[in-house]
Amino acid sequence: MHPFEITKQVVCRAVEEGLTPSICFAAGIGDETMVKVCRGRVSILEGAEEVTETTMYDMASLTKLMGPTMIALRLMQRGILDLADTLPRFFGDLVPEDKREISVYHLMTHTAGFLPSVRMDKLFKDPDKVLPYLMSSPLQSPPGTQVAYSCLGYIVLGKALEVLTGLPLDELAVKEVFGPLHMKDTGYHRLTGTYTTEHTAYTERSSFDDGWLVGRVHDENAFLLEGVSGNAGIFSNLNDCIRFARMLSCGGKLEGERYLSNTILRAAMQDQTSWTDNHKGLGFDLSGAWNSTCGMFFSPQAAGHTGFTGTTLYIDPSRTPSPWLVMLSNRVHPTRDNANMPRIRRTVMAALRADMDALLEERAEMKEREGNCHADID
Repeated sequence: MHPFEITKQVVCRAVEEGLTPSICFAAGIGDETMVKVCRGRVSILEGAEEVTETTMYDMASLTKLMGPTMIALRLMQRGILDLADTLPRFFGDLVPEDKREISVYHLMTHTAGFLPSVRMDKLFKDPDKVLPYLMSSPLQSPPGTQVAYSCLGYIVLGKALEVLTGLPLDELAVKEVFGPLHMKDTGYHRLTGTYTTEHTAYTERSSFDDGWLVGRVHDENAFLLEGVSGNAGIFSNLNDCIRFARMLSCGGKLEGERYLSNTILRAAMQDQTSWTDNHKGLGFDLSGAWNSTCGMFFSPQAAGHTGFTGTTLYIDPSRTPSPWLVMLSNRVHPTRDNANMPRIRRTVMAALRADMDALLEERAEMKEREGNCHADID
């Protein structure tokens, strides 16, 4: 059997059985990409093209990791941002008393106390009202007391980064993340800007105009923010996501160039909320129970993120270079009423772990045989 044949079969079977319209998948260790497979089409519509490693996907909440988290960590390593910085530093008197102690640390670990999400697009249509609304809305818990995954908290983080740098988030992401990592096809699709819809996976129909969301952000709050938000909005493809995963796997380096301090990156992937069963790093989701994203078999130390549209990126930081995987899907096409993705993720990760172990054992045995041959010759 060819290396990673089981993993490929699991990926392809998910598409062939109609569990999701498409999957683009890759995995490896360090700079080495060991397996890459793309299966399915960009849409269920007749005549839709097959997906490839350059097909663009809506990253959804994987945006939180690829955008604001990386920007924040880069600013920290330059001494521009501090985890202890609180909201008044960015927003001044706009911050009410109940939110004045919320820090960057709280936002990045989802302990700020914000609600998970609110459909702000149903309340108003002006993006300038988003921040005042979030500042005036009651918290669901005092800062630092509970872990509650929150898109709203990351919207606030994105706004704070814009105030701190004087740049809009889409430009900031190119400057701090996608430019340095040479992720040439990755970025926000500002709704008022220019972007391509070719070779792009479909998601749902828009609640704003009933047209298909192709190259336009799926998340309603990010749509309200014209496609540029801390919680969602980035589009990318398999090739660019591989570059991002390789950088994480190699401790902040990519192709010999240092992008992020290894110490800072490793600290970001450590459990910051060990006092609960909801484990978070700084912007990273961490492996959980047997029925979590990673299941039991990929790695207990797995760190990464997922996206509502069906995106996944995880690495195993227990070793450097680290095993990594990227899986992009448009499971919300034609509708979000598709609950298959958690099981797909776990079955793929289990197969990947077994295939990767088998290959590494084979390589170790081969190296041992080569060593014995050299010893015999000597």
